[in-house]
Amino acid sequence: MLNPWNPLSPLRLLLWLLLRPAQAAAFRAADERTYRIVGSWLTSGLTWFPLLIPLLGYGLGSIPGATPTGVHLAGVVLLIWLLTGFLGTRTSEIVAFMAGALTFFVMLGIAFTIAAGVTPGLIAGFTLGGLGILARGIGVVAGGHLAAHVAGGLAGGIIVATVTLLGGGILAGIILAFAVPLALLLVVVLALSLSHHLTAAMQRGQPAPLDATLLALLPLGLLLLVWLYFLGGWQQLA
Repeated sequence: MLNPWNPLSPLRLLLWLLLRPAQAAAFRAADERTYRIVGSWLTSGLTWFPLLIPLLGYGLGSIPGATPTGVHLAGVVLLIWLLTGFLGTRTSEIVAFMAGALTFFVMLGIAFTIAAGVTPGLIAGFTLGGLGILARGIGVVAGGHLAAHVAGGLAGGIIVATVTLLGGGILAGIILAFAVPLALLLVVVLALSLSHHLTAAMQRGQPAPLDATLLALLPLGLLLLVWLYFLGGWQQLA
C-alpha cells in the first residue's frame, strides 16, 4: 500500500510503475488521490535530489572551483523539493506551467555553472538532463501537474545550457538561439514517449523489457554524478 506519510512510498510506486504496472494501475483505480500525492513526491525527488550532488560537490570543495555558495544552493533545493512535492497535486495547469517555465530559466543559469564548458561538467549536464527527462515522463503518469512541469523545466534548462557550452566560443549566442527550441522539443518528445510507454504498460498489466533498463538508469546516473564530484572522477577527466 501507498501512504503519503511513508517516505518509502515514492520508491515503492517507482518500482510498481517500472516492474509491476498492474499493481500501480489497481492502486490508482482504488485511491487515485493518494496515488497522485505519492507520485508528486516521487517526481519531486527524481527532479531535485540528483542536483544536490553537483551543488554539494562545489560547496564542499571536492572539485576545482569550489565555493560555499553550493551548500547554500543545496539548502534552497531541499526547500524547493518540499514545495514541489507538496504543491504537485494542488495547483491549476496554468500555475504549473508557469512554475515549469520559471524552473527552466533558473536552471539555465545554474547549469552554465555546473557544466562549465569542460568534459566532466558536460557529462554531468547531460546526465542531469537525462534524469530530468525520466522525472518528467514518470511525473506525467504518476505526479501532479506542478511536479511534472517543474521536472520538464529542469531538464530543458540543463540540456539547453549544456548543448550551448558544448558548442562554445563565439558561436555560443547563435547555438543558444537554436538550442532552446530544439532542447525543449527533445525534452517534450522523450518525456511524452516515456509517459505513453508507462501508460501502455499499466493498461497491459505487464512491464516491457525496457522498464528494467529505465530503472537501472536512475541509480547509474546518480552513481556517475557521485563519482564525478566526490570520488575523483572530475580530476581524472579534466
